[in-house]
Amino acid sequence: MKKPSFSLLLLLLTHLALGQNNVFIGQYFKIMPTFAPGLTGASNFLDIKMGTRSQWADVDGAPTTQFFSANGTIRPGRNAYKYNSHQVDDTSPYAKKPVKVGLGGYVINDEVGEFRQTEGLISSAVHVNIHRDISLSLGVSGGINHTRIDVDNLTVRNPENDETYKNYLASGLQRNSLKFLFGLSAHSDQFYFSYAMMNLYPSSDHREVHDREVAHHIIGGYSYALDSQFELIPNFHARKADQQRFLLDIGARVRYQRNAYAGISYRTNQHFVSMFGYVVNDLLDIGYSFEWTSANSALTNSGSHEIVIGLRLFNYGKYVPMW
Repeated sequence: MKKPSFSLLLLLLTHLALGQNNVFIGQYFKIMPTFAPGLTGASNFLDIKMGTRSQWADVDGAPTTQFFSANGTIRPGRNAYKYNSHQVDDTSPYAKKPVKVGLGGYVINDEVGEFRQTEGLISSAVHVNIHRDISLSLGVSGGINHTRIDVDNLTVRNPENDETYKNYLASGLQRNSLKFLFGLSAHSDQFYFSYAMMNLYPSSDHREVHDREVAHHIIGGYSYALDSQFELIPNFHARKADQQRFLLDIGARVRYQRNAYAGISYRTNQHFVSMFGYVVNDLLDIGYSFEWTSANSALTNSGSHEIVIGLRLFNYGKYVPMW
């Protein structure tokens, strides 16, 4: 298919705008600290995720996303063998420690035609146990967002008369921004809830075009046992950013023996996501999702494919979290 025009690429760039705030990952719960820094290190092992997402496979220059995330616990909050033991009273060596610290980070790369946006952040969180398995946590993330345009490969029909094109060139072909997230979370083996606020500070030479940007993320989920084998996990992700409309992902997954899941979710931009995943062994898990829209758009009806591969290192208790 013919490459999109410059005007269309600018519209697609809004998909990348606000420093990855509205990066669309169907299995967002796989890289939770990306949107909820307070959940960094919530699981007591080194959790590594890598994935790729391809939209509108039959369109040249269509959006693609690659991401890598890793987070773990500096000071484990519980004995790693607790899950294999019945000895869980407060006086035993298996008792949950009151405080632990999580450390991690992520890199996300988005591409739309000749536009590229790369973001890398480091995150940390302090988790305080308040009651049995329930913890409260405070997390922060900080890093750099870099946006650039490969102007040599752009095709503009009338560059001298295209004001949008000329204005964009005048504002610069690259933008560097500092990004910070602050988040509060509550979580246990059965639920999680998080609020995070994102601040993006563009470099001084772009402030006249891109002022400071703020976004809010609220994420939650709950595991409800249907019987001894199956559990239902409803979940949601609400986001609101400056100059962008409110978006809500809401869905549910059914998980079998904590090893296999299938689910579906709906996003309020009229997108549906179906997904399934499987824990291959104590080290490896894999997830796949397919996204399509109910909107009447020939451009997006080809759907989006997403694959996420996960590694769980130093997971001595063979623990599988609900996300």
